[in-house]
Amino acid sequence: MKRSLASFFNSPALVALVSLVIAGCVAYATRDDGAEANARAYAALASRAENVVADPTGAHLTVGFTGSGRVESVKAIVGATVRTGDVLATLDPGSTAGALTQANAAYVAARANYDKVLNGATGPAIDAAKATVHSAEVALAETKRTESLLVSQAYTALLNVTPEAYPKDIQDLDQVAPTISGSYTKGVEGDIVVTTFASGAESGLSMRLSGLASGTAVVSFVTPQPLGDTGLSILFPEGARAGKTWVISVPNAKASAYTTKLAAYEAAKQTERETVASAEAALAEAESNLAVVAAKARPEDVAAAQAAVDNARGALLIAESAADSRVLKAPIDGTVSAVYVQEGETISADAPAFELTRTTTEQ
Repeated sequence: MKRSLASFFNSPALVALVSLVIAGCVAYATRDDGAEANARAYAALASRAENVVADPTGAHLTVGFTGSGRVESVKAIVGATVRTGDVLATLDPGSTAGALTQANAAYVAARANYDKVLNGATGPAIDAAKATVHSAEVALAETKRTESLLVSQAYTALLNVTPEAYPKDIQDLDQVAPTISGSYTKGVEGDIVVTTFASGAESGLSMRLSGLASGTAVVSFVTPQPLGDTGLSILFPEGARAGKTWVISVPNAKASAYTTKLAAYEAAKQTERETVASAEAALAEAESNLAVVAAKARPEDVAAAQAAVDNARGALLIAESAADSRVLKAPIDGTVSAVYVQEGETISADAPAFELTRTTTEQ
């Protein structure tokens, strides 16, 4: 059945090479460390039901690539919170990169021929209209780049809003919390869970990391110790005890500046949408004006040149779609409950890659 599903969603013209969302099967929730949960998911994968069926509640989804290939990167771990559109994993681009380059070159050549046809009409007027179109294209590209950067910076600021450690158990509220420092760099939301245990370290304690970070490290009362690869560090106070669990949430919704940072992020996204839409409208108007000015050219020549541009643009969109299909993105807001892929392995088109648990909106 999985083969038939993959065949159903693959277009013969490769137009619809987008990330396949394999219907979610009922998830068996785990509360292990990310690395242990991934290993268990790998071991369980072989014994999963032959047909991946939808969860009738819609709370769980199993997602995978529509194409096969070597996994180049895995961007999300068990326990990570993801938003719709966040990159979960990528495949080696393979020949799609070359095909995209060729399609782009063909499109550029078609546009150049179209411009050549238009140049046979009225020189100065055509040149002015073309210059306006070019300026609008440049402005649109720059607007997209600038606004995307501003949104990214606002999101980073939100993720880094005053990271703090809070005790997992309410009875530990009287404990002096460790100090969190550094800048969070992983770019995904979730929790870093730190549990202390007795060890032979100089401080007498070590810590176990789970959630957004994994592994073990010594506890220090003098020097901040890295929290895995998150960019954050932790410094415990004198008198810290074993058997205590601390949670560092990213972002820290309890921070006084959280509401301000969240509002700034949402405002940046809204500004991006409005600014890009305005730049796109300006380009459309410039292109429309150019078409009017170019009406003096032979209609059949313009039509043929325009058809060639449209054909090349279609081929470019197909190539872009093929390249995009090598990137698996989250189809919903939720939490990664299982990861079935590893970097460097070869995965088939119908293989599950991640399980997601949908974020509930109920209060």
